[in-house]
Amino acid sequence: MGAIDISGIKKAFSVFDTEPELIYLDSASTALVPRCVSGRVFDYLRYQHANSGRGQYRLAESATRLVRDARSAAARFIGAESADTLAFCSSATEGINMVASGWLSERLKPGQNVVISAAEHHANLLPWQKVCKQASAQLRVVDLNAHGQVDLNHLKALVDDNTVLLAMSQVSNVLGVINDVSAWAAIAHKVGARLLVDASQAVAHVPASVASWACDFYVFSGHKLYAGPGCAVLYVCKAAQTEFKPTRLGGGIVTEVDWQQASFIQGIEVYEAGSPNIAAIVALHAAIDFIDSIGWQKILEHERVLISYLLGKLNSLDFVQPLLSWDISASDVGVGENTKAELPVLISFTCQGLHSHDLASLLNAENIALRAGLHCAQPLHKQLNVSNSSRVSLGLYNNKEDMDLFIKALSRAYELLAVVNEPVGMVNE
Repeated sequence: MGAIDISGIKKAFSVFDTEPELIYLDSASTALVPRCVSGRVFDYLRYQHANSGRGQYRLAESATRLVRDARSAAARFIGAESADTLAFCSSATEGINMVASGWLSERLKPGQNVVISAAEHHANLLPWQKVCKQASAQLRVVDLNAHGQVDLNHLKALVDDNTVLLAMSQVSNVLGVINDVSAWAAIAHKVGARLLVDASQAVAHVPASVASWACDFYVFSGHKLYAGPGCAVLYVCKAAQTEFKPTRLGGGIVTEVDWQQASFIQGIEVYEAGSPNIAAIVALHAAIDFIDSIGWQKILEHERVLISYLLGKLNSLDFVQPLLSWDISASDVGVGENTKAELPVLISFTCQGLHSHDLASLLNAENIALRAGLHCAQPLHKQLNVSNSSRVSLGLYNNKEDMDLFIKALSRAYELLAVVNEPVGMVNE
């Protein structure tokens, strides 16, 4: 694939052929899929479809190579030490649950603890909550600082010799701020605990280097990375693999079986029982190639310009209350060593007197896709004393024209429906 001109990136996404007026602002939920990805999947299904690791004929061997090559590409993409540290699964949620049931539940004891942050998505809360209850262990929650990041001083205070795992999101799906993974790893490893990083919201916006960060577990979903649904990656460091039991049993992971017992293979593929979703794995590889064809420097610059521009526009609207305050000039768009770490990758806000669901409905009528509600992070909204919020999350296909049209539509919606000081009820998701 040749280099892509990011200024005309919308041309790479087929949806804009049939929806030219669409302004898609929900990439944190799922990113749109470029035609190079859907085309690669279509070609696989037409010309290469067979099961991997299951046959000695040409199509099966080709499918096996596709999975192997995708694993290597994903390992390189996240800076893993080798491809045999990456397991494919169906979603980041499944990956987190695999660690909870295959690793944590095997070692967590009464009186020990697991530490998460106050910014977690339900997917990085509920599995730990369940295992801690089963083991009569503590689930400790780290506060956020004024910038929406994990408070490192509070983290240090909560972590002790009884801490088994830190499990936290690199980027909150509500607040959008980027955290320092290396600092978490140092705190965890000092007491012999392991670190799981949920990179679902980070993987499309922050270059990863799991080996140098010293992560033990790292998980992300392909559908956040322009790959479509059905494939996620769970990184398991070599040391943790010796402690990790497979959670899904079936074909492809055994060396010998009889009626009463089985012997399992060694290595990362022991976590991948059953037939893999090769089409989704192919899509992930194609999406990684798509990102590579643009380059991280252009991606970071493009997103920084847009986020700065949008923040400047939102700050000018007195009826908008961001969940975090951002004092930044729209001209502050440097990239590289001078990039300010405090810039978010997404923005959540409330509108005075206007429920987020009503706002989303009004914007939908103007072909604007905006997220509304609790974003599967109800405890965080409770802590912020906010019953619901609207969320803008950008992708490579967004531009300044999208931001201008969104701001105009937002202002019209407020003028039409807002009622000052109207109570807003809690909406469960």
